[in-house]
Amino acid sequence: MISTRPTAAGKVDSGAYPLEDSIGFLVSVASRKLLRVLDQQIAGHGITSGTFFYLRVLWQENGISQGDLARRVNTSAPTANAALRKLQAAKLVVLNSDPEDGRRVSVSLTRKGRELEKKILPIMAETNKILSHGMSKKQIDQFRKTLVLLQANAEI
Repeated sequence: MISTRPTAAGKVDSGAYPLEDSIGFLVSVASRKLLRVLDQQIAGHGITSGTFFYLRVLWQENGISQGDLARRVNTSAPTANAALRKLQAAKLVVLNSDPEDGRRVSVSLTRKGRELEKKILPIMAETNKILSHGMSKKQIDQFRKTLVLLQANAEI
């Protein structure tokens, strides 16, 4: 459980803890900026950052359940359902009910969804290269480890 700890004097205030020192604030601003960059990069392909990560998972593991997909993208079931309906309407995925368990839905890429991988992944690779400009491989690896640790610490 995340808790706020007061300073030695017994209080936390803006003077002692400016917004710019807040890890949550810095990550939030970076996230919003990165999502804007992502949306700009993929805008011409008929998808958004809200649907991109579902495709990204499916490009690695096609045909998984909607629930597993939501967990991999770290979203709620209703959010995943809305995103997948958009991808289905764009003819990028097909949703199939499991014949043995009608509650379970598997998600598979269409040919169009698979072909999008060849168009978008090179763009994402170049974007990541630009975003990590000035960082050494060691710094990038450490940054990834730090982000994973932040995510783990945020599990509440």
